[in-house]
Amino acid sequence: MKKKIKLLHLITLSEAGGAQKVLYHIVSGLNPEEYDITVMAAPGGELFSWLKDYPYIKLWPLPEMEREIVLTKDFKLLLKLIEIFKKEKFDIVHCHSTKAGILGRIAAFFGRVPVRIFTVHGWVFDLNQPLLKFLFYVWAERLAGLFGSMMVTVSREDYRKGLEYKITRKEKLTYIPNGLPEIITKKGKLRKALGISDEIKIVGTVLRLAPPKDLELLLKTAELVIKNWDRVVFVVVGDGPQKEWLRAEILKRGLSEKIHLLGHREDVYDLLGDFDVFTLFSRHEGLPVSILEAMAAGLPVVASKVGGIPELVYEGENGFLVDEGDGKKAFHAIISLLQDAELRFKMGKRSFFLYSENYTVEKMVSSYDCLYKKLLKDTEAVFDG
Repeated sequence: MKKKIKLLHLITLSEAGGAQKVLYHIVSGLNPEEYDITVMAAPGGELFSWLKDYPYIKLWPLPEMEREIVLTKDFKLLLKLIEIFKKEKFDIVHCHSTKAGILGRIAAFFGRVPVRIFTVHGWVFDLNQPLLKFLFYVWAERLAGLFGSMMVTVSREDYRKGLEYKITRKEKLTYIPNGLPEIITKKGKLRKALGISDEIKIVGTVLRLAPPKDLELLLKTAELVIKNWDRVVFVVVGDGPQKEWLRAEILKRGLSEKIHLLGHREDVYDLLGDFDVFTLFSRHEGLPVSILEAMAAGLPVVASKVGGIPELVYEGENGFLVDEGDGKKAFHAIISLLQDAELRFKMGKRSFFLYSENYTVEKMVSSYDCLYKKLLKDTEAVFDG
């Protein structure tokens, strides 16, 4: 009987987010007859709950893993990971998110793991950062890259940036876009919960309520739209550190009857069935899973022109792109969609086509499966040689 490939996926947090959803779809899509899979992350998040439906996937809570950088704690965690990797003898360690990506690759190198992969769900460095912070992150990624076998970007834009900023050599960088399974939406559930008729249009977003998302632009745009289009409500699905700030701002602006905060929801696909327009305003992105979900649900999208978003949203085809902070363009884009049912249908149909042609979960899982086996084969060839 052929030996299974012993695979570990390591991510910083287990809370619901785009990177966690991608990880979930990869490990749940791989053949359990070929892979012995473990998922390691900080405990307490939704990721471990999702994976309980797959008893063959081992779940390894790591309480020491935290988002914040604390050098003494992180060094102890690094030593612990090295010991774990030496003992468990994984064939592949696949890391997601910046902190897990840096610690995981270094630990896997010293823990003698043959293949060490990092998926970049959006580079942590950004030209809008203060120069010293920007340079720190660039050099941190370059250093961590020395300990890895391969970096995977989820967007072509991040692939380009990886080469431009010399994060690693071209032969150690590849591109695999995110993918989702086909989704089945339900109509009527959200409208019933909100007590609104079909005449009221719903502009919705699904996001983590945190600084990388431009919540100020979302509020400014929503306020403009609501003032000019009475038959509309905005729905915000998601949780995060800025939730209370957003709630307070909505109350202060007198918009609590028009902007609904739903918090984290496990029934996102059902909610998407009642959306008329999907929006996502961000300051930086990789390849947002929430936009892919909207496309799979057949929705037109209005989103920021950052990161990999222009690879998903084609101006005038399946939605509209907005420059950072451009509330006027965002307002006009949403209004044009609210006014024109035929345009919404046409763009939504195009969204679904683009998703089904390029971003299915089968394509993503197959790409990672091929990458794993190729890197292992290359490693074995080096040792055999």
